[in-house]
Amino acid sequence: MGIGLLIGLFGTFFISVALMPTLLFALPSAKLIERGNIPIGVTLAIPSTLYTAAVMAGWCYLVFKFAFGLAAERHSIPILLWSYGVATGPWTYMAFKEDRGSASGASTMYAFFISIACLLMVLLRLIGGAEFSTCFTALIVVMVVAVVFHFALTIFAFSTSGKTLR
Repeated sequence: MGIGLLIGLFGTFFISVALMPTLLFALPSAKLIERGNIPIGVTLAIPSTLYTAAVMAGWCYLVFKFAFGLAAERHSIPILLWSYGVATGPWTYMAFKEDRGSASGASTMYAFFISIACLLMVLLRLIGGAEFSTCFTALIVVMVVAVVFHFALTIFAFSTSGKTLR
């Protein structure tokens, strides 16, 4: 429980450091899109989006791998619920802070999907008694859906704004 509190307090910092490489693609991508070079800008945003989803999945992997190791049959519910909070808390906090001044809402969308993925992991373990590998596969599937959904929303936003991806 003590390590969960520490991660809860410092998790946002660790995640922010892990996400710094996305700036290599996100900043030039935003500038290109702003200047009207949408195809190259969107293409440059793809690695950033995929990396962010991978960091989110990796964070949850580490938290739940630790939790599944601790979760004895008697105490599995409290530990899994605590791990859900530790896994999703930093993401929802960062999405709240980031999206207050943003019109895209991408951070909130990803925080929503990671919350659903982690909830699914907890339910698979508690109700189905699933192994960690099965739970992690479910997490990956949900994050792939999130990335596809994000790209579909981006294409839809450009198509309805009158701007072209060509």
